[in-house]
Amino acid sequence: MEANPDNNLSYLWRIICIAKDIIEQGGRWIISKGDKVKIWKDKWATDHGHLLTKPPGPGLQDDAKVEELIDPATRQWNKDILASLFSSFEVKRILMIPVPFSPLEDKFVWDCEKDGSYSKDLTSPGPSTNCDSPLWKAIWNIPLSNKVRNFVWRIA
Repeated sequence: MEANPDNNLSYLWRIICIAKDIIEQGGRWIISKGDKVKIWKDKWATDHGHLLTKPPGPGLQDDAKVEELIDPATRQWNKDILASLFSSFEVKRILMIPVPFSPLEDKFVWDCEKDGSYSKDLTSPGPSTNCDSPLWKAIWNIPLSNKVRNFVWRIA
């Protein structure tokens, strides 16, 4: 999800790169290993889209991964590191995130539903998201043809 649009890329790839930000707005990471998720740049300990704030002064590198916050022996959050980096509110929020003892791959999921799915009721017709949501409005306000907007909407 870190590719950037470039004039030398195909038209389709440029559209995908433009849609990347929209997709990232609607999703978040579920932590397991923590080796793929950047602490300061990825959405993983979010509350309605608010990212963690980076503390001033010394701390972890800009590209530090969430795995650095997990004690590898106990597979629990390292409370000392958390307390040194985050506000008490953010520490409480992070401690509520379960860390599996047998880690799997970190997973990027759709954040609009509790189970990561795109729609609550797949049996009834209708939009898969609220038409008043910022994500929906952003997609349909992209200055492109309807065919391309439809493609971006399906990706998101």
